Order: sequence, then C-alpha cells, then structure tokens
Amino acid sequence: MDFKEIKTDGMQMLQPVKGCHHWYYAIEDALGDLCEAEEAYIDGDKVKANRLILVSYPDGTVYEPIQAASNQYFSDSLIWKDAVFFMMADFARRKLFVFRWLPEMKAAEVFLELDRDSFADYYNLWIEADPLVICRRGADNRFQMIWPDPSDFEIGEREGFIGIIDGQMAFSQWFEEDDGEDYRYREEVVLRKYPTGEVLERYEGSLMEMPDGQRWLVT
Repeated sequence: MDFKEIKTDGMQMLQPVKGCHHWYYAIEDALGDLCEAEEAYIDGDKVKANRLILVSYPDGTVYEPIQAASNQYFSDSLIWKDAVFFMMADFARRKLFVFRWLPEMKAAEVFLELDRDSFADYYNLWIEADPLVICRRGADNRFQMIWPDPSDFEIGEREGFIGIIDGQMAFSQWFEEDDGEDYRYREEVVLRKYPTGEVLERYEGSLMEMPDGQRWLVT
C-alpha cells in the first residue's frame, strides 16, 4: 500500500482550516470546547494545556506554532489574508488571544488580546472572516459581536450567523411546517444592519459561496 505517513504524536483528527484547502489542523480536546474547559477551571481543576498542530497539504509537514501552558486552551482556526489565525483562552489571566502565524515565522504572534469580561462566556464563541470578526451565539437566542464592533441583539430561535457580506450581517434561518399531512422544510437568508442587528431584508432560500467567490441563492 502506498501512503504518506503524517506523524502527529497521536493527534489523528485532522480538520481543514476554514478558508482554504492547503492547511489542516488538530487540537487536543480532553476537556471539550472552550466553555467546558473554563467551567473545569472555575470548579478548581487545573486545566492541562492542549496542543494545536497545523499540517500543510500536499507535503504533509507538521507545525506546532505555539505551545500552550497550564490553564490555557486552544480553539478554532482559519485563513485570513494568507495567514493562519487561531484563538487561545488564558483562564488564569482572564484573557482571550488571537494569534497570527505563517510557516516562515519561528512562533505565532499575538494579533489581538481581549479581556474575558468583554463577553458573557465562551459558549458558541468562534472566529470568522472575511472581514475578521469574533462573535458568539448564546443559548438565550442572543447574538454578540465581540470584536471589532461590539454589539448584542436578539436573533431567531433557528437563526445562525453566516458572515458579513457587503457590509451587512448575513444569517440563515430555517423553518419546519407540518400540518399532519405534508411536511415542508425551508430556509431564509436574513440580512441585518452591521453591527446593531436590525433586519434589513429577507430572501427565501439558502446561501452558498462558491470557490470563485460567487454567491448562490439556492431557492
């Protein structure tokens, strides 16, 4: 059998980095996501540092752009402006860091530092591009833009953030209709004002972004 062996020291769950097809990453998640890891820290447990690795395609080179210490935890990564960006929570210092990294760099550099008190919690918190934003969707159906333009507003129960398109915030909302005889599933694209969230327009259908940058509204 002909294969290329990628040595990751047991981190076998490689996932594509958002925004590209030539980088893959893996994160140790012994304590789950950022929210679960913070809860463990608050409960008095020492959070073991989790590793983050990046693997380039097609050569298969493995990189470890930075090593976390105890009570620090990695999460999420993407490509923006040809660099890899990823998040790391520092529970002891109550900070959230966003790092920027390129293969030619000896180590990742801090791109952004946020105080933990600037957002409610780590539940459903993620980084998105383009442009680069940090946001979260709370269990109470509230959407919070954490950076760069903080805002907080209510969204629909079945509404999820897609991204910022032409200066507007795009969300997808899905609906189920069942009268006992017929079942129908449908989606709408909801455009909201950035960053305050007022609804501007609704479109029937689902939104897809194609490899060449086209946006398809599938109806």
